[in-house]
Amino acid sequence: MGKHLSSGDIFRQLPKGSSLERSFREREKKGLLLPDEQAVAIFLKHLNSLVEQQVLHPAKDLLILDGMPRTVEQVDLIEAQVVVETVVHLKIRDQQTIYDRIEKRARKEGRPDDQISHLARKRVKEYERKTVEILNRYPPGILVPVFADLPLPYVCRDLLNKLLSK
Repeated sequence: MGKHLSSGDIFRQLPKGSSLERSFREREKKGLLLPDEQAVAIFLKHLNSLVEQQVLHPAKDLLILDGMPRTVEQVDLIEAQVVVETVVHLKIRDQQTIYDRIEKRARKEGRPDDQISHLARKRVKEYERKTVEILNRYPPGILVPVFADLPLPYVCRDLLNKLLSK
């Protein structure tokens, strides 16, 4: 069985009013990521609590990470606890697609970090600057490139086809 873990969802569920939640919200408002060590510590604490609660069974469950790792430093920090078997690289040829989807998500989910277009653009630049570097950390054989600027049903179809043919 698979378990999807979104780092953004984990961070948005931090206890209200805690110093970690305030730190996350302050950085989110500026379009910035949490510092690597802090982000990984929160992520691993959540992951370990799922194992303790027996919601996640590492020996048999597939873990699908969404938004983690985002930097080379995060790769180094999680590699002792997470074995990466496949990395899906969602490729975008037309950046306007990203901005359109972020705006749509802002309307649908009411996320404050998506509602201000300059923050969305800042996050995309941060992705390009930091996250793309991690692709070089993994062997080419585990990378699965998928064009994500197609309509979403086609992205899902292409992703499933590539994963099932691995």
